[in-house]
Amino acid sequence: MQGGVFLNYRGADSHSYAAMLRMELSREFGADQVFLDSVSIPAGADFVEQLLRRVRAARAMLAVVGTRWLSAAAPEGGRRIDDPEDWIRRELVEAELAGVRVIPVLVDGAALPAAADLPQDLAWFARCQYRRLRHRDAPADVARLVADLAELGIGRAKAARPGRTDQLIEALLACQAMETTQQRDLVVGGLPPHLRAAITRYGAARPDVLSMVRTAERYPGGLADLVAAVQLVEGATAAAGDLDHLAAALPDAAATPR
Repeated sequence: MQGGVFLNYRGADSHSYAAMLRMELSREFGADQVFLDSVSIPAGADFVEQLLRRVRAARAMLAVVGTRWLSAAAPEGGRRIDDPEDWIRRELVEAELAGVRVIPVLVDGAALPAAADLPQDLAWFARCQYRRLRHRDAPADVARLVADLAELGIGRAKAARPGRTDQLIEALLACQAMETTQQRDLVVGGLPPHLRAAITRYGAARPDVLSMVRTAERYPGGLADLVAAVQLVEGATAAAGDLDHLAAALPDAAATPR
């Protein structure tokens, strides 16, 4: 990744949002232009060297800030952010020293921390113009971030994003079958084994749905399999009827024989 996007986040605070951003931004800019530590560091690599090198190489850093970003406690007591070895802090300090544009992304109604509440070497973070990312308005919020990153010179991927798939994501999110973790478990359980095993779960509706759709796209008939599994859990609702219309226009529309 040279001149791409580095995702900075606190795991217990905002991992599902960071994962959602990686999936969406990878579609726009290419997976090689979006760094998320949990998936971008090769097995066996020196993670310290990888993290610092990727920060310095980035054109922009999205710092995902949730409601526990500032107050998260260290195992030995005190706030993690006050520990100079806290990786969230180290990555932010490294980005500032390297001249990387840092964009705070506020999630779950979080507020941008005040300078007085931050360590001295992070006081500048309180002056950064932020963006918001909300589950309900995620498409518009992500589109604004994409525009911000494109203005910074991060090149868009050549392949156009399929609008039909965007419609499918929103239609799936409108289904009762996607509202709770337990219901989504039933949907995933109804998928063919090869597809079920390949899906990563994040514990929140939109990231889970994005993961299901992005994974299903990689397999022949995968999207049709996903729609069929959702309809089985959803039952006879208006949302299930909407899926029928979308499913007919999907590529490889035939589901895997059961």
